[in-house]
Amino acid sequence: MKCTASWTPCLVLLFAACEVSAGEVNLPANFVRDCEYYVGNWATDVEIEGTLYRGKWIANWSPDKTCLVTHWAAETPNGPAKGTRVQGWDALTKKMLVVDFGSDGTSTIERYTITANQVSEGEISGAEPDGKPFKATARAEHKNPDYFIWTVTREGKATEYRFRRVKD
Repeated sequence: MKCTASWTPCLVLLFAACEVSAGEVNLPANFVRDCEYYVGNWATDVEIEGTLYRGKWIANWSPDKTCLVTHWAAETPNGPAKGTRVQGWDALTKKMLVVDFGSDGTSTIERYTITANQVSEGEISGAEPDGKPFKATARAEHKNPDYFIWTVTREGKATEYRFRRVKD
C-alpha cells in the first residue's frame, strides 16, 4: 500500500505510540487471541436505508506485535471513504482500545470488553465529517473463523456490518 503525505504523520504517531507501550504492557491472552482472529483480508457489506454498501479491511499486527493496524476502504452513504484503525490494549481500563481515522474527516475512539471467547462489546465516541459528535454501542461476534458480525447501535437503531474473510 502506498503512503501519501496526508496520512503518513498519523501512522508514524500511531506506530510510535504502540512501540512505547511494548515494554510497559503485558498483553492479555484473550486480547492477543481476539486480534489474531482479525489478521488478514476481509470483505464487508452493510445495508443502510435499503442500499447495500461494500468495503474491505486489511488487518496486520504492528512490527512489534503490540497493536493491530487495519487499513479499510468502503462505499458509504456520503461516497467512497478509506481510513486506518489501530487496535491495542489499554492497561488502565483493562479494555481493548480502538482509534479510527477516516479520509472523510470521521474519527472514533472505541473501548471494548472481551466478554466471551468470541464476543466483544463496547462503546464508541466519534465525530461525523462535519465535526458533529456521536455516541454508539457496538458488539462484535465471531460466528466462525471466516465470518463475523459487527453491530453498531446508534440512537436506538442497530446497523449490522457483515465481514467475510477473503482467502488468497
